[in-house]
Amino acid sequence: MDNLMYSAQNAESKSSRYTFVTNSRGRRILIVNKAMQIENIDALDSDSFDAIYVNIVHHNYEENRVLLRWLSPTRVDKCFLKPRFATTALEEAMHFAAYLIDGFCDSPTDDRFTDYIEEIYGNIEKYNISRELTNDLSTTSRILANMVRFDISRGRLNFTMHTIRGLAEGYSAMYLARYDNQETLQYDERMKFGLKLEELGFAERSRFIDRVHVCHSCGNSHLLFIECCPKCGSSNIHQESMIHHFRCANISPETTYAYDGQLCCPKCKRILRHIGVDYDRPATVFTCNNTTYGRNNKAVNCGNTFLAPAMKVRCANCGNESEPAELAPIDVWEYKLTQKGIEAFAGDDGIFQIESNDIYSGRSTFENFIESIKMFNNLHSYEDNVLFVYRYHYHYDGDRENWQLFDAMRTLLSRITTIKITTLNSNFYILVVVHKDRMEAEHDRIKRMLDQIYRDYVDDSEDVSMVRWIKTYRLMHDDDSEVFINQLTEYIEEEHNDREPAAEGDEEPHGEA
Repeated sequence: MDNLMYSAQNAESKSSRYTFVTNSRGRRILIVNKAMQIENIDALDSDSFDAIYVNIVHHNYEENRVLLRWLSPTRVDKCFLKPRFATTALEEAMHFAAYLIDGFCDSPTDDRFTDYIEEIYGNIEKYNISRELTNDLSTTSRILANMVRFDISRGRLNFTMHTIRGLAEGYSAMYLARYDNQETLQYDERMKFGLKLEELGFAERSRFIDRVHVCHSCGNSHLLFIECCPKCGSSNIHQESMIHHFRCANISPETTYAYDGQLCCPKCKRILRHIGVDYDRPATVFTCNNTTYGRNNKAVNCGNTFLAPAMKVRCANCGNESEPAELAPIDVWEYKLTQKGIEAFAGDDGIFQIESNDIYSGRSTFENFIESIKMFNNLHSYEDNVLFVYRYHYHYDGDRENWQLFDAMRTLLSRITTIKITTLNSNFYILVVVHKDRMEAEHDRIKRMLDQIYRDYVDDSEDVSMVRWIKTYRLMHDDDSEVFINQLTEYIEEEHNDREPAAEGDEEPHGEA
């Protein structure tokens, strides 16, 4: 009955830019019949409607994307967190981006639509989610924080990664599951945001999905794998069978046997008639057809023959070419929000904590510390920087549950911006990121500061009898992070010698990856 009433109303109001209908639960549905920027319509405010039904379909995919952005529940204040459904005709037109809509139905009074609206508002009440859009969406972190809040309102606390055509990394991500324009968000910022969620305890890994490889230059997974000649690198190659003539034992490419539509041995000139009797094809061979022009514009044919082609990889996003071994490995995990994360992102505390902590700042677990190092090679924004890790060994004589050595860490954090600290087996690891043009000067300054802080702390502490420098490790952006990480945990005999830390003027060796 409701659908029949809607059909009659729809026929009369289709010419209107928008209209309203009230469902069986008393929710007022805004029906959008023509593209409009709802923020510019003064007659509509956030209290005018409870949900949105998109009743329009463009033949052009990009026009549909723009329409959805104008009605976005993550970016538009009047629509924030509100259910957004659409006519079933739009689902096909949206192709792979159909997941951007809460659902598709033939009528805004559809029972499934009605029930899901109540489920969304029930989640908002259950998790005490703020209905105010985070102000100032000029930063990636704020955009992502709103998306996390949006997913909580939809009851999506576990995030299963799946491949999505069009995404830079090939997979959806926990905080990108329903975003209207994901490609506008910088890869570096998305990676840092996700790692910070883990470090702050807002999310945790629940299941390993895949290990994929992305462009080491821009982090994109849209890669072209191109077979090429091992000699000249050209992909102008062709494949053909090798023929083995039993009688004379000649083995050469099939093209050398071609003669007047028959197979004729180039060595003994006999005609080959029956495979398995006269000859066989034991293998295939590749030949390069590339032609270059040298001096005096003279053509030079490569003509290289080989059993297996080489492989090069071209990034479809930035155009960078590399070998497969140079691609950056990325582990894809399934995540879930923790109770702490739900509470933080239900309000503004989550974004405040994210913005006040870069991935290269704060105290962290050793595992998160290592993940930050691995990410350094994959973040394009850090290509002009150098990562230092300072390793200190300490002797602690007091009650481990009550020790206050991390007070010294808080002192460090107040003096150096990009600094991350962790401990492992009576070792402090202090990570600092500096610009490569100031590498030596910054290293000297930071090292003197660290030594002085720890000397002062030992003098004032009753439980810590010794803190001393062990080694400094340096990672350039193009270095192998796995080798570097292995060096961090290597056994050093000197750790068990009770000597004082080096004086400020002493020479220090650098461990380099």
